[in-house]
Amino acid sequence: MKFVLLLVIALMTTGQAEAIQKQKVVAKKTVPQKPSMGKGLKKPNLRGSKAVAKKQNSQANKERLTRIEDAKQLKRFVESRILVPLPNSLAVRVAPALGEQYRYCRPWTRKFLEDLGVAHLLRFHRPIQVNSAVRTLERQKVLRRTNGNAAPLTGETASSHPTASTVDIAKSDSSVEKEWMRDYLQQQRDKGKIAVAEEFQQPVFHVMVFKNYGVKKKVVVPKSKPKKVLSHR
Repeated sequence: MKFVLLLVIALMTTGQAEAIQKQKVVAKKTVPQKPSMGKGLKKPNLRGSKAVAKKQNSQANKERLTRIEDAKQLKRFVESRILVPLPNSLAVRVAPALGEQYRYCRPWTRKFLEDLGVAHLLRFHRPIQVNSAVRTLERQKVLRRTNGNAAPLTGETASSHPTASTVDIAKSDSSVEKEWMRDYLQQQRDKGKIAVAEEFQQPVFHVMVFKNYGVKKKVVVPKSKPKKVLSHR
């Protein structure tokens, strides 16, 4: 009788041990894991390159944009309203160091800055800053003497600033704001509205806005063929 009792106790103890071990295994399997980035989700890469510079110049040629030569031509473009003043508001500010004569851009570039500025203001409650906009070829030549990072005047990788469609937007010190800006600019680039290069020697986003910015595509509705009316005789 004692032997039977001891056997039952031994079986019960073994069963409990196995049950506890199973619970540990299940608990280990159900521990929530940290979500991993999918293969398709990559951080935006907006780093400048020769390909980006070539894209800007080919787009300028495609849109037949004049590259402004000197101060006289710049003044004519402003007076004829081919160029418009940069926005200067709660959402967009102009760097104090930028000369008054260079605070102009193309109308579609201004629209882009206004939209970007408002989106940024709603998210971060402070304005974006424009460090540079239109630049004459004459001015670009002077910059080349003092700034080794300045683009050439001519060729496939020439500066797009003389077209007045390009602006340099200051980068924030905040990593959160920089990531937000990269995402915003990447979306506009992927839509075919801008060409963008993130610069690192100077903390700016170099953005050329295309003429089609803000232009909505027309939806063409195919005309339906008239139905034939069957006459009953």
